[in-house]
Amino acid sequence: MAITSEFIEPAVSNDKDIINLWYTLSNTTDTDYRVDSLSEITTAGLTADDDALYSFNQGISFDVPLIVPAHRKTKVILHVIAPTNRLSIADDASDAAVNTYKADVLAFLRSEYANMKGLAIMDDRRRYEIDLPLGKRPSH
Repeated sequence: MAITSEFIEPAVSNDKDIINLWYTLSNTTDTDYRVDSLSEITTAGLTADDDALYSFNQGISFDVPLIVPAHRKTKVILHVIAPTNRLSIADDASDAAVNTYKADVLAFLRSEYANMKGLAIMDDRRRYEIDLPLGKRPSH
């Protein structure tokens, strides 16, 4: 629980094989948290039914360096390889098209990744696991 996360929304992507997701990471410790290279961490999927980790280092990344100062928050875009063959948006898209794109990404995640609770970033150096929910689940 040193670094917690909250899903914000999908970020736009003009690449049909990458879904970008905005998260807020919060550092609850007295020490700055920093990742300078993706080789410093292990990424994985997190199943919904039993909290099992799988697909280690298979297509989850973010821009480095990642810095989350002590007792502060940082917004980060997570890049997830997820061939959609249909979900992408032009850089100059209208606000309405962007909103439709974001809704389509969430619908895609709910249908294609229904067995996933989220993603995990594991930092062996600090012995941290950062769990990232995979979008907001619809409320009933």
